[in-house]
Amino acid sequence: MMDNSAENLYSLAHQAAQASRLNVSLALGENNKVMIHHKKLDPNEPFFEKEISKEFQAKVIASNAARLVKGIPIRDIPLEIDQKNKSVSDILTDLDNFKSISKDAKNEKISNSEKEVDENRIKELTNYIYQKLKGIENK
Repeated sequence: MMDNSAENLYSLAHQAAQASRLNVSLALGENNKVMIHHKKLDPNEPFFEKEISKEFQAKVIASNAARLVKGIPIRDIPLEIDQKNKSVSDILTDLDNFKSISKDAKNEKISNSEKEVDENRIKELTNYIYQKLKGIENK
């Protein structure tokens, strides 16, 4: 049995996927729990869920959400950063690529209110990711 906060995260992630033009949602919960959900999945059975211990793992998970949208294979979540991992500038390039996926979706016929909501979500997510990346770069 799930506690209310976990149950709420499953429900919110599923609702977000239902509302998304891309049919995918990325949810963040207590104890660094990250969840990817798809519109066609059962609310209590997300595509992916994991408690992460390192910030760079969140980047890989977000990348996997974009990969799910595009229908390409997902990546494994590393436990530690190795020397071959991307630089912060490469991560920012990945973020720009994610934005372009969102722009492609905006070309579909949607209402102005849906556009505003999605644009605000993208701006909030972008600002959050940039702040986290700046913090990593300064360490």
